[in-house]
Amino acid sequence: EEKGGDCGADFFDSGNAAAAQMRQMAAQLALDDMLYWLDHGDGGGRGGGKQPPQQQQQQRKDRVAIFDATNSTKARRDWVLQECTSNSTKRTGVVFVESICDDKDLLDANFLTKVQTSPDYKDMDQQTAMADLRSRVKKYEEAYETIEDD
Repeated sequence: EEKGGDCGADFFDSGNAAAAQMRQMAAQLALDDMLYWLDHGDGGGRGGGKQPPQQQQQQRKDRVAIFDATNSTKARRDWVLQECTSNSTKRTGVVFVESICDDKDLLDANFLTKVQTSPDYKDMDQQTAMADLRSRVKKYEEAYETIEDD
């Protein structure tokens, strides 16, 4: 049975310590899996699966992964950088991409797609879901720190 996400906008409030701990735990698990895959190839990691034979592993030397997470603060980006450079057996480069959009029509279209496809909004009417998503975005904007060249 498919279940909704059960994550209202308050879950994304930077002042909600319990939710911040859960978000960090989820990020750590995802990052650990990504780093394992970068080091070892398909399978393994926390998600299970089989490690490829040594011969296959040697043929696949270069890999690219995208850690699609809300790395919206300098502290979070510093954590990602530290994890990627100290917990990987291979040299791992890190690039942060900042995408800024202030096109209201494009944002509205993206928000509509999100509320129509996310399990978090499965059992919500569209108007309530859009209001919740806008509230989530506002909570992220309140804590957001732009990427600086350093």
